[in-house]
Amino acid sequence: MKAKEMFEELGYMLMTQEMQELTWGDYSYYDEKEIYYSQNPQDWDFDGICFSLNEKTFYAEIRYNYPIRIDLKLYKAITQKMKELGWL
Repeated sequence: MKAKEMFEELGYMLMTQEMQELTWGDYSYYDEKEIYYSQNPQDWDFDGICFSLNEKTFYAEIRYNYPIRIDLKLYKAITQKMKELGWL
């Protein structure tokens, strides 16, 4: 299964430039060198996973100053994405 499908099963969606601009308006930040998956992007209460292509790193966005809990299913989706990017 592709990472995109794994993220979608967990309620995450791939955020394109257009989606970020429509959802977050002036607060949008789009970088072609990043791949960003988000849950509930229409709300400010969201979780997000971002892959930085230049640095070959990923980070999990926080909501309400709490870290995202990464369960086994989310870990597998992140690992699959890193494999698809050739990082592993």
